[in-house]
Amino acid sequence: MKSDFKIVRYGVEIGKLMVESCNIKFDSKARIKRAASMVVDKDNCIMNDIQYEDDGIIKTKKLEFDFISDKVQIMLNEKSVGIFVIVASPEKYNDKNNTVQFELYDETYIVDHSYLIERLFISKGSKYSEIITQLLVSIGLSNIICDLSDSIFATDREFAFGENVLDIINTLLCEINFNSLYVDENGYVILESIKQKKIPKHRYRDGVDSIITGDLTTDFDIYEIPNIFIGEVSNPDFPLIKYKKINDDKMSKLSTVSRKYNLVKTYKLDNIPNYDELKKFIDNEYLKSLYTTQSVTLNTDIENNHGYEDMVELNTKEIKGLFKEVQWEIEIGSSNMKHTIERSLFI
Repeated sequence: MKSDFKIVRYGVEIGKLMVESCNIKFDSKARIKRAASMVVDKDNCIMNDIQYEDDGIIKTKKLEFDFISDKVQIMLNEKSVGIFVIVASPEKYNDKNNTVQFELYDETYIVDHSYLIERLFISKGSKYSEIITQLLVSIGLSNIICDLSDSIFATDREFAFGENVLDIINTLLCEINFNSLYVDENGYVILESIKQKKIPKHRYRDGVDSIITGDLTTDFDIYEIPNIFIGEVSNPDFPLIKYKKINDDKMSKLSTVSRKYNLVKTYKLDNIPNYDELKKFIDNEYLKSLYTTQSVTLNTDIENNHGYEDMVELNTKEIKGLFKEVQWEIEIGSSNMKHTIERSLFI
């Protein structure tokens, strides 16, 4: 699989890196979901020329690689798998060559390292999507794709000086039943509502044409799942909102009836905008509890079309079904891609 490592400045390629090794990871449950590390031959970067005028004479010089402000775009078979900010660059010297080890994150890193420089006041009736977008633009991120949402703030709201911007944004996204913020392979900030995906994007199976390599491992999480869910929204500007949901379904192995004891989970929520949104949130938590998570780890040949929580169809002798991909990892230079996929099973 052909790989390419571009140096990007203001969205324009200005050079290429000569890379000795590279690892790319995506974790849908992490604060910063896309990360990479690479070892670069420092002395053999290929930089573009730039023309400039000096006393009426057109001259040419090489651009210089700025580790602080330039970004790195990783390509596989001419398709982007991520645009990254350099966050560390320790150098190593020996008698053969000089190398730099880059630690890279997607632009969520910028959001996670941004803090309010003054109190943020949000007026009652403001749209959630507009406030979140304004926060992103204020820290220099304007490539944003946002699902439509009519959700508005039920009361005035404020966040204090010094609060983390990513924490604020993810809190607001959660309140309107959106996924946490992530950045896609082309560098766009994605703000999307939680959806039930059912169509598989990837299919893995046994047989002669299988690209699965090595063993499959699997695990289940069943022991700490609650069977009573209580949500409470407390705000001085309107009456207490409370909603309770009990799993007393005889068909569920973890219900209050089957377990014969209560395992309670409470949610103290500050600013869910109304009762309907609270009910939707708690009902969603209840529905998730009816299913345990089966996790499967497998290795395949490298593919370059994986994103955020893609659906995967697995069809092997041991395991069959539809899964959500929560992690993937590519070691460039090898032929191996590691996947962690999950599905919910009724219990």
